[in-house]
Amino acid sequence: MRPLAIAIVAVIYLFLRRFGYRASWAALFAGAFGLSPQLMVFESVFFYAHIEAALVTLAMLFSARVLCARANVRGAWLGLVLCLLALALLRSLFHIAWVAACLIVIGGLVHRRVGGDWRRPAI
Repeated sequence: MRPLAIAIVAVIYLFLRRFGYRASWAALFAGAFGLSPQLMVFESVFFYAHIEAALVTLAMLFSARVLCARANVRGAWLGLVLCLLALALLRSLFHIAWVAACLIVIGGLVHRRVGGDWRRPAI
């Protein structure tokens, strides 16, 4: 396995653990995903699909951290913003308006959950 494939499998494992799966089940599911031929054979720096997949899974993990935590999550916000911006720069499919819409929706969900004045940032 190559580094990006290992990173994708590790992030999937962490995501499953975060949402309550036992370590054995999370390892089984992440390992099964890691056995797919697309992940093991076709990774290349010039083939952007693996970079996209790694960024999407990292953004998924960061957004879960932002939406589930009640404490200060500025690091997770920064990670989420950087992952989404890198996706927008990597592919035209992830347009900057899509990135802005995602961040506004997640910010609104966090703000509603935490409560407070709309003029005060939710982060």
